[in-house]
Amino acid sequence: MDNNPTTSTTPNTSTTPTTRKARKKVIVTYLIGAAAGAALGFVYYRLIGCRTGACPLTSTLYGTLIYGGIIGTLAAGLFAAR
Repeated sequence: MDNNPTTSTTPNTSTTPTTRKARKKVIVTYLIGAAAGAALGFVYYRLIGCRTGACPLTSTLYGTLIYGGIIGTLAAGLFAAR
C-alpha cells in the first residue's frame, strides 16, 4: 500500500451529492427568477404597456416577457447561493 497523499481514493468533489444539491439549488433559483420576471413583464404589459407601439421592448407581449425574464434571471443571480 502506498502512503502517498497525492494518490488518495477520495471521491471527486464535482460529483458529490452536496455539490449536486448546491448546483440544483442555484439552477432552481435562476428559473424562479426568470419565471417571476416574465410574470412581472406580463403584468407591466397588461397594466402599463406601450399603446403607440413606439417602445421597442414593451410594444409586444413576447418582447416584454423575454425582457422581464432576462431581468428576473439577472436579479436572481444576486440571491443564488454559490
